[in-house]
Amino acid sequence: MYIVFEGIVGTGKTTQSKRLFEYLKDRCLDKKIIWTREPGGTKISDAIRTIVQGTAFEENMEPICEICLYAASRAQSLRTVVKPVLDEGG
Repeated sequence: MYIVFEGIVGTGKTTQSKRLFEYLKDRCLDKKIIWTREPGGTKISDAIRTIVQGTAFEENMEPICEICLYAASRAQSLRTVVKPVLDEGG
């Protein structure tokens, strides 16, 4: 199972997703339960996170550029963090 929390900044996604993670981890002992974030979760995805959320540029980032960076982070995270857990039945 793959659960995603979506919403705008400041709506409590991290708080609620961590609560669910702890709940499932304590109750689903036969499954591998992981928590990750987007963008983030791998070194590459964390670097993308820094670019899109933590870097002030002198120029405005084009929306298509930002969208592509988020998509790249998700692709990296899904293939290197999430998919291996799902493949092993977690």
